[in-house]
Amino acid sequence: MNGYLVGKITPTFETKILEMEDVEITNEQQCKNCGSVLDGKFCKNCGQKVIEHKETIWHAVTHFVSDIFHYDGRFIRTLKLLLTRPGFLSLEYKNGAREKYVDPFRLYLFMSALAVVVFVNIESPQETVTRRDNPDIIRFIDSTRAALLTDRAHSAKNKKGRYDRIKFEVNGKKITILDPADILKHGKRYYDSVQNTLSPQKRTSGYFRYKDMKVIEAYDAFDMAPYNYSQKIDEKISLLLPKAFFISMPFFILALFALYFNKRKQYLSAYHAIFTLHIYTTMWVFIMLDSITSTYFEHPKTHIIYTCVGYIIFFGCLVYLYVAMLRFYKERWWLTLIKAIVLIIFTGLVFYGGVLILKEYLTISLATIPA
Repeated sequence: MNGYLVGKITPTFETKILEMEDVEITNEQQCKNCGSVLDGKFCKNCGQKVIEHKETIWHAVTHFVSDIFHYDGRFIRTLKLLLTRPGFLSLEYKNGAREKYVDPFRLYLFMSALAVVVFVNIESPQETVTRRDNPDIIRFIDSTRAALLTDRAHSAKNKKGRYDRIKFEVNGKKITILDPADILKHGKRYYDSVQNTLSPQKRTSGYFRYKDMKVIEAYDAFDMAPYNYSQKIDEKISLLLPKAFFISMPFFILALFALYFNKRKQYLSAYHAIFTLHIYTTMWVFIMLDSITSTYFEHPKTHIIYTCVGYIIFFGCLVYLYVAMLRFYKERWWLTLIKAIVLIIFTGLVFYGGVLILKEYLTISLATIPA
């Protein structure tokens, strides 16, 4: 029998265990993780198992999921406490009780990945609208564009913002018209010819010229497939949302550090980060609920249900944050309320800035989205 296995295990049972785990016992006498001398199946210093995994991508994915949904029910317990007792898990982590629950960072990664899967699959695929296959819809789009030409308010907005997106629904299909300023509708040569007639001071240059070129390319690409544009943009936003969430985390942590600067000895930066991870994980749950609700109640007759549920989720997020801060930081209710309001306003401004950046990014990347 191999010396690494407990002597009471029979060779037959040992063989079955190795077949089930698809692993090999290593011949190394030192732990590959910390270098300590090995004496048994686990390293006595760091606890790493003395095996060599035959890893594949599928093994890595299943290991990650199984590590979250642990056999002792840690995931269910963690999720239940996260949703029903705001701030409790963060307090438990601060007090040293950590092995009973799923690691906060792993839990956040799992929820954000699950949210992406929900966003991508929640929208039912629809038929692509093209000029050749949907002449009636295209005629409606053309008539809408013609009407916009006589709309002075729209023309002024276009001239200032360089382009606009008009969304509507025809025959059950979501359509988005990309309507740029007139100078951007006739190709790059026309654009350059108009620019050459202007004085050097009035010509568009630098980033703004680069942005105009991208809008021209996007208009050419999606003029023949107006439905694809809306669908591709929604997909791109769904994929960018987790990144935007993750990027905003340091600002949230910084705000917490500033608000509780007087408690910096009790609440280290790491504790603020753990609290942020738990808050953001819960926000993912709320966002997924909102997305699912909007999908199933988007019909005009049931839209009032989605509106009510949306308000409940929104105010639920605010109440959750307040209760979590009250339980975790242990300050008086009125002082916590003031700090919660300040934190919400600050976070809202950060997200607003992120939306503006995201809008610019989508504008310059429109042409790279296949029609």
